[in-house]
Amino acid sequence: MNKYIKKTQYIVCRLVLKIKIICQCLFKKKQVKDYTKAIELLNSKSYDCKTSCIRNNDESKICNYQLSIIIPAYNCENSVERCINSVLSQNLKYTYEIIVINDGSTDNTKDVLNKFKNIDNIHIIEQKNKGYSGARNAGIDFATGSYLMFLDSDDEMLPNGINALLDRAYEYNADIVEGGFRYIYPNGNYSDNPSSEVIKEIFFPLGILEGYFWGKVYKRKIFNGIRLPEGYWFEDSLNAHILFWRCKKSIIVPELVYGYYKNENGITQTAQKKLKSIDSLYITESLLKDHLEMGFNINQDYYEYFLRMVRLTYYRTREMEEEVRNSIFLSQCHLYENYFSSFSTGVIEMLKLESSLKTQNYKTYVYCMELK
Repeated sequence: MNKYIKKTQYIVCRLVLKIKIICQCLFKKKQVKDYTKAIELLNSKSYDCKTSCIRNNDESKICNYQLSIIIPAYNCENSVERCINSVLSQNLKYTYEIIVINDGSTDNTKDVLNKFKNIDNIHIIEQKNKGYSGARNAGIDFATGSYLMFLDSDDEMLPNGINALLDRAYEYNADIVEGGFRYIYPNGNYSDNPSSEVIKEIFFPLGILEGYFWGKVYKRKIFNGIRLPEGYWFEDSLNAHILFWRCKKSIIVPELVYGYYKNENGITQTAQKKLKSIDSLYITESLLKDHLEMGFNINQDYYEYFLRMVRLTYYRTREMEEEVRNSIFLSQCHLYENYFSSFSTGVIEMLKLESSLKTQNYKTYVYCMELK
């Protein structure tokens, strides 16, 4: 019974939020009217889209392992041991190293990691807190594997998941291999999400591969000269803006390889309530500039991805104050006008959103998001 009460409460709360947002849009007298004022307001909220993913680093490194597994660890004393053991328990065919970056943890994470410090192929890096991007970048810098894998400290690799990914990586000489995953819920239940029923070979993965870093292996060389942009949330955006464009061949395998633990307090679940959620806009703008600087073009697939990011940014920031949401919209209109105005979407569900960007009509924008 409690489950149904909670579900009903959730539906009612979301409906109230929709009504609140639409009423704000209809009756708010002080709305931001132009891009310049929008930027001024966002500047007052620590606006910053200056961090680049482009690095002038030397990538001529000898590969000592076939795989480097990179695990950022921050205040994860209750899960990181399980995470590491999910790798150690696998009967791997391949040589590998585990690189755990203790990213300034303030709990007992360091004590847990000390249990593994005498294992030859496990490396523990201690650093001041730099966030997910800074921790993953430290792992990439240290890694000597031909392929890289990113594993979150509160998740785990499923049995034989690593072999399933690397078997196809080496068979196809693939730049990226992606597998399916399992959602694991706090009550112990789970749901499986296979990526495909068969092996699929893909030559341009944008819009096909999932955007997250986990559940994949990457050929190390596609990170040459680039790193995750630091200081932002939603750093996985590097995939769609840069890495997928460097990828000459990717593979999707049918096996479930990754166990994703649903965390009600994670960024995905709490971002709407935090000012940091504006990073969804900032990182899009920053990586769009890097995309062009690296010589990649803007095509229809990239435009459709941009529209999806506009929509996703709306939902990530929908619980912020009206002026901020209005300013984010005007900033997105500015990006549309400067980079994408010659394109037209082929996705029916995106037509109203596209129209709102063309006409800079904030009410249409809110309606098409809230009344879909």
